[in-house]
Amino acid sequence: SKNLEAIKSAKGYLNWKALQGAGNAAFDVATATEKQLDDIFAGIQNTPPFKYAPNTLEHKAERWEQYKVKLGSDAKDYSNWSNIYNSNMTKATKAHQAADEVIASIGWGQREVTLQSGTYTRRMDIADKVARKGVEVKSYETGKVYATEAIKGELNADKYLIDNDFWQIEWVFKGCEPSQPLRTLLEQGGITIKLVP
Repeated sequence: SKNLEAIKSAKGYLNWKALQGAGNAAFDVATATEKQLDDIFAGIQNTPPFKYAPNTLEHKAERWEQYKVKLGSDAKDYSNWSNIYNSNMTKATKAHQAADEVIASIGWGQREVTLQSGTYTRRMDIADKVARKGVEVKSYETGKVYATEAIKGELNADKYLIDNDFWQIEWVFKGCEPSQPLRTLLEQGGITIKLVP
């Protein structure tokens, strides 16, 4: 019975691949059904682990499976989870585009650079390790960026780089601005603030 299910799922995956190759728009990432994702996962689960590009059907199928395994009976229903996934992907895509625009305008550095800042591993949007300068890009639809714990973690890591490794760091707010408490923390940390439309 399990083998029969696996065969059916694999067939579903192969049908999906064939339709996708034919340019069938019905298999859109945002509107993919739970069954479609389960079929896709059945087709990829025994392949070597790949790093699937975000906002692809394979990525969504893999994340859905991981979510179900992690939360078990506490998992949200598929529709709720799918809406959250789609929203996160939209935000990530916009943030990525904003950082790409900034690096094109400044003409230096590399994207997504990982740095060790004391005990904190810092992933900076744009950095040049040799010149010791970096840029963090914030592009929030809400228009305001607050001093959340995650933001303060990035800020403290940047402050460490400035104080101990003599980095120059700028935070670019594209289409948004820091809250007053965040602005104060950035200024106290020696981080340059730049607002762009």
